Amino acid sequence: MKFNIKDRGHRLGSTYEQELEKKIKSTIDFNSEIIDFNEKLQAENSEYLGREKEFQ
Repeated sequence: MKFNIKDRGHRLGSTYEQELEKKIKSTIDFNSEIIDFNEKLQAENSEYLGREKEFQ
């Protein structure tokens, strides 16, 4: 999900608003990276558990 305040018809005028937009974008990007990493870990864990069951 991309959040762009400009698409909502608002203009960022103050430095505070511009910094806030940068921080929000950075947070969203970071959260996306965490989600991607978590999905990779879950896939690897499922693969590991599948191999572990083969040996039981």
